[in-house]
Amino acid sequence: MNKYLKFLVILLAVSFIVPQVAFASWWNPFSWNIWHFNKHQTVQTETPSSSTPACNPNWQCETWSTCTRSLQTRNCIDANSCGVLTDKPPIAQSCTSACVPNWKCSSWDNCSNSLQTRTCTDSNGCGSTSGKPALSQACLVTPAITTPPPATNQNCTDLENEYKDFKNKMNLIGSQSSSIGKEFLNYLGCWNTGDGSDFVQKLADASYCYNKVNTNKDSFSNLLQQFTRQVDGLPSLSFADTNTIKQTLYSSIQSLQNSYNSLISWFSSLIRIAQLKSQNLDSSYAGNSAQRSMEEAFDGSTAWNTGLTSAFNSYANIEKTYNTKHDSLCPK
Repeated sequence: MNKYLKFLVILLAVSFIVPQVAFASWWNPFSWNIWHFNKHQTVQTETPSSSTPACNPNWQCETWSTCTRSLQTRNCIDANSCGVLTDKPPIAQSCTSACVPNWKCSSWDNCSNSLQTRTCTDSNGCGSTSGKPALSQACLVTPAITTPPPATNQNCTDLENEYKDFKNKMNLIGSQSSSIGKEFLNYLGCWNTGDGSDFVQKLADASYCYNKVNTNKDSFSNLLQQFTRQVDGLPSLSFADTNTIKQTLYSSIQSLQNSYNSLISWFSSLIRIAQLKSQNLDSSYAGNSAQRSMEEAFDGSTAWNTGLTSAFNSYANIEKTYNTKHDSLCPK
């Protein structure tokens, strides 16, 4: 009996101790880190703090470039500098190049019946009359100047009457030239340079100025022709040469007529510039044409003023000659 009791106690002890030893971590090889194929590791990731705001790009783009080889480009920058390309607008696009006329004109022919003509061709062959320069313009024929023979046996009364007629007509020429100058300045000052970004307004301004000048071109030309007749009627003097005054005034009149014609071309080119820029097209040729016409208009205006100044300086010299002649011929 004691033998069986002993055996039972030993069996119970082994049944309790052996599992404890078998599954201890220092003994269990499955708990060691070298057996990675049986171990599932958990990777922890940090979730961004909800307090950090997301960066949303704010794309700012330039206007499209001129169409070159069927392509337009532009630059776009992110005003918020997020450093990402999310929702970035396209920076290139296909396009159709517009044909821009390149007008080449011959020189003006001789003035005939107060009109000059010329021919203009488009070297680009666009088949359009857009921006085509004027083919005709008003002009003035300078009359031939003759010098009358000097007067003989002139008395004091003849001298005074001769100079009085000349003086009255010079005063009339001065008054009329002042009116013509003011009217021309009214046309010259029509254009308001202002802000060049509003192409719609620029087109309206240029169209208004062009219509104003072009509509009144015949009226202005007639005004200059009336002035020419006043110069024609300027009498010769027995004691001084008035041909210099006449020739100077004729030249001044032609300069102002040319200047007026350049005004029409200038405003026509400005219309073309506004049209091209509003369509994002190249306006360089129209710009060069406008610049050239503007310079010619201002140069003609300057020549007009310079000629008038020279003519009236000559008039002042003639008056001095008259006073000297009068003192010697007429008794005090």
